[in-house]
Amino acid sequence: KLTVDDLKYSRIDTAIGACLTQLIMIATLATTAATIWDGSLPSNKKLDTVKDFSDAVTVQLGQTAGRVLFSMGMLGGSLIGAIVVSLTAAWSLGEITGFKRSLESSPSDAPWFYAVYAGVLLMGSIICLSPIDIISLNVFIQVVNAVMLPLVLGFLFLLSTCALPKEYALRGWHKFIVGSVFSVACIASILAVIV
Repeated sequence: KLTVDDLKYSRIDTAIGACLTQLIMIATLATTAATIWDGSLPSNKKLDTVKDFSDAVTVQLGQTAGRVLFSMGMLGGSLIGAIVVSLTAAWSLGEITGFKRSLESSPSDAPWFYAVYAGVLLMGSIICLSPIDIISLNVFIQVVNAVMLPLVLGFLFLLSTCALPKEYALRGWHKFIVGSVFSVACIASILAVIV
């Protein structure tokens, strides 16, 4: 189990992970944009489904390599999303209700945690296998994320300044920087929804 002594290394691990994932996301977006809009696709080509995106990307890489790389990217992103969303839901409900909420506990020790975890995975699988338009669903979810971001960041900022013990709470220049970054992110998310 982690202790206060592990906090420094946990922060370093989180910072490296956050930077690395953002660099991978930027590289993926830039590569996909350069591949899709390099002029080889007709200007009236619509990209409304996952298959449309896959077809557009595979033009440059060839059918086999393009499909394999696109599938690996989709699979990796899906697995990470499934793990993060389901564990977050299970952990959050455990936090609210006071039930055990750790992967260190066995299913017999934390049945509600594992039940919620399995339930969210099952619900996600049913949605993915249903005829729902995944692209439209994803756009809707991103709009909801943008609308909720100011509320979530506001609560996180309050928790990090008021609820944590004094030695771990945000203060001084660090508090100002975090507040500024949170404010810019909130304004950008609201503008993204409006515009």
